[in-house]
Amino acid sequence: MANTDPATIEKHVKDFSGLLDDIESLDDKVRALWVEIYENAITDRINAHMLFTELHDLVQSDPTQHAIQGPQLAKYIERMSRSTDQLMKLAEMISLAQRASENLNQDEIFGKAKALR
Repeated sequence: MANTDPATIEKHVKDFSGLLDDIESLDDKVRALWVEIYENAITDRINAHMLFTELHDLVQSDPTQHAIQGPQLAKYIERMSRSTDQLMKLAEMISLAQRASENLNQDEIFGKAKALR
């Protein structure tokens, strides 16, 4: 997600929030926290990518800068990697919540069907 347009970022956050709305059993506070985590992770990743790209271009145009700027480039890559890790962990938690919600719905349906007997 290299597009830094605020409207694009807002659309991604809105789409993500919509995905969470489909999980019926999700508490509103957890939903809000997950949206904030998502927004922060993508913002951190975008910012680190922009800075990395600027510095990378400098190093590419002046190879002597590689020794000077190499550690900073590594920090930006690390920041992007941590943001990706946060997004992956968030995806894992959402997947677990979706499965739990599906199980809950199946249990509710079974309970209602049993009550009709």
